Amino acid sequence: MPVTAAPPPPGLAAPDHPHAQVDRLRRQLTVPWRRRGTIAAVTLLGVVLAGLVMVLVTPLYSATALVLVAAPQSRVVEMDAVMAGTPADAATVFTEAEVLRAPALLHRVAEAEGLYAEPEFNTALKPPGLVSMALGMLPAEWQAVVLGRAPVEDPASPAARADTLEEFRDAVSVAPVHRSRVLRVTVESERPETAARLANALADAYLTAQLEAKFDATRKATEWLDTRLADLRAEVRTAETAVADFRTAQGLTETAEAPLTAQQMGEVSSQLILAESRRSEAEARLAAARRLAGGEGVPEVLNSPLVQRLKEQEAGVLRTVSELSTRYGEKHPRMIDARAQLEEVRAKIATEVGAIVAGLESEVRVARARETSLRNSLSRLEGRDAQEDTAAVTLRELEREADASRLMYEAFLARFKETSAQESLQEPDSRVVSPAVVPVDPSHPRRLAWLGSAGVLSLMAGVALAYLREHLDRAVRTAAEAEAATGRAVLAMVPLTPGRAPADAILDAPGDAAAEAVRSLRAQLLIRTCGAAPGVVAVTSSLPDEGKSTLALWLARTAAQAGRPAVLVDCDLRRPALARALGLPAGPTVLDVLSGEASLEEALADDPRTGLKVLPGGRAGVTALDLAEAEAMAALLADLKARFDTVVVDAPPVLAVADGRLLARRADHVLYALRWDSTPREAAAEGVRALVEAGADPLPVITRIDLKRHARYGYGDAASVYGRYAAYYRA
Repeated sequence: MPVTAAPPPPGLAAPDHPHAQVDRLRRQLTVPWRRRGTIAAVTLLGVVLAGLVMVLVTPLYSATALVLVAAPQSRVVEMDAVMAGTPADAATVFTEAEVLRAPALLHRVAEAEGLYAEPEFNTALKPPGLVSMALGMLPAEWQAVVLGRAPVEDPASPAARADTLEEFRDAVSVAPVHRSRVLRVTVESERPETAARLANALADAYLTAQLEAKFDATRKATEWLDTRLADLRAEVRTAETAVADFRTAQGLTETAEAPLTAQQMGEVSSQLILAESRRSEAEARLAAARRLAGGEGVPEVLNSPLVQRLKEQEAGVLRTVSELSTRYGEKHPRMIDARAQLEEVRAKIATEVGAIVAGLESEVRVARARETSLRNSLSRLEGRDAQEDTAAVTLRELEREADASRLMYEAFLARFKETSAQESLQEPDSRVVSPAVVPVDPSHPRRLAWLGSAGVLSLMAGVALAYLREHLDRAVRTAAEAEAATGRAVLAMVPLTPGRAPADAILDAPGDAAAEAVRSLRAQLLIRTCGAAPGVVAVTSSLPDEGKSTLALWLARTAAQAGRPAVLVDCDLRRPALARALGLPAGPTVLDVLSGEASLEEALADDPRTGLKVLPGGRAGVTALDLAEAEAMAALLADLKARFDTVVVDAPPVLAVADGRLLARRADHVLYALRWDSTPREAAAEGVRALVEAGADPLPVITRIDLKRHARYGYGDAASVYGRYAAYYRA
């Protein structure tokens, strides 16, 4: 008979229904509350471990110095620095942060502060701890494998010094302050004074290194400039000597305005032009004198004082001749004398005019000779000037080289003087804004932060573990889970009866939820039989200790309380427990009835509180399977069914032994007990499969439900109703 999935009971949604998804979400959200014990334990454990770690961990103190990168420089004199200042950009700030943690700078501080002899940083000087002692017991080869290198024993060895430097580097942190050029230089140490001292020492060493770098650059520049100046001085001297030698060799003389030959050519040209003018003028006067009759119209003649006096004499003699001609005749002595005197004056004038004309001719000859001489001189000067122009090209080249060498020398000389003056004016590119002070409280571990973090992490771990346990926990807790595991609807859900003896719980508190749940279970059986007698009801489970015996006892007592003939048969022949639970005296058992050693009437006992008939069980051991299969068992159950309306059979677990399966197929109804929060779903499914294969129709019943714990899950099944409305059942 195959196992078929029963439809969900009223009030429960199908698995794919939106309400089922809401139920699953609600169950997931209530996991932390249900598993709060796990979460609290893990959280407490985490906080306690964090506290122990804080006690064992050596506290560290942090001291911080603030360094401003690219600080403004003071300008005593206006001159360019040999080494340019640090630019004020983000890349430079991060670069300087790495410089502050450079091994060379850290080594300088370690040497100055004696860190190589400090056990805090030189691990070779530390006393061996538990881990070191454990490693020391290992062979050297194993220690090398564990540590990654050979163990360091000599505190002064290079390896120990390298480890010390690395420890110091790990203790130093440099970070820029947000959106600024300020670096936060922090040093951690076991002693607050050491932390402040090392932070200030590192900042001072950083500034000193900058100054030394500038001094070194200035010194090297001065030395190089000094050497270069000597070379330039020699080059200038050589170039100027070459210019002077070439000028002397070429006979080149230079005045303040122009070369001498050019000046001479200018003067000769001017004189030549003047000579030409004078020669032309002289020739013009000479030509004019020759064209005029007797040359008397020549300006030189007219301007000659002698000629003027002679002309005056001539005029006086002419007046005399004119006067005498009117008075005397031509042959008169006085007339003759006068005429002779006139001729003599005119002869003198002619002689003087001739002399003047001869002078003009001589002047023309002199002018021509001078002009020729000047032309010859100019020709010679032009030839010399051409030679000098050719030599001037070379001279100018030599002069340019000399000028360039002189300018270079003067520039280097000025730079040399500036560089020499800068040696005493150097300033670092950075400055300490705030020196480190001795810290008061340790920076590590921060107790509140550690405890808070440990609490949060432990809480998260506890929640994760709670969900993991919830996921791995396969115990049946709800009707829906039982139905999903068995494929059958849950017939009833029976709570625990805390503080009461299980056997008498429903009698002592008939108004409790447990009693009401058993009455509801009996009602379900009556509904299934349409009000007829239930007949043989076998109560079994998948595994032992799932509450089947208590369920069988409660069901039988409930039927007896209702005034119906009922009998309880203990057929768990391996572990009979009902007689002891009811306090019945020793007597014949079901084994005696099956073997014929006692009659059914002799074996039946009365429940002192309800009048229920009880057939106690006995221990059959390995023969229990044969007894369950025997026809005598079938006959006994048939006889009991004929005498009583309700025959409740306490059968053994179906997965532990096979007896329960054989008894289940002889019953009219099979109640399959599933212990709440205990029976695995896989075991529940396997038990149902075994019963179905045996020919039974198991009806799941969830037993021993803790209503308080069940309420944490927020399920909406019958058990939640029992817990929520407990007062209703007691009314």
